Amino acid sequence: MQSLINTTRNFRDQLATLNCAVYHYHAEPAEDAHYVVWAESQEGQPFYTNDKKKEQSIEGYLEFYTQEEFDEICDDIQEILYKVCDAWQLDFVEYLDHEKILRFTWHWKIRG
Repeated sequence: MQSLINTTRNFRDQLATLNCAVYHYHAEPAEDAHYVVWAESQEGQPFYTNDKKKEQSIEGYLEFYTQEEFDEICDDIQEILYKVCDAWQLDFVEYLDHEKILRFTWHWKIRG
């Protein structure tokens, strides 16, 4: 079984290549509404053999906030998810009227 911490660090390092601020768990208050927040949320379906856990996966979410319509960072995020994650999906896109901002939310799964 691979290290859960190393798997998470690799994901973090890939996200750090994005051309925007990247936060783990929560965002810092900022004037610029152009950032990513990501977090692990739970263990995914493990794989057992002979009554022992042989493989673990971690699941989480990633949210991207932007004021720019058709922001190309969405494509950059999806390229990272495709490269690093075993499974992922874009769950929803919504306009937050009270903040005048778009939010894209993906869920992802990585084997550790």
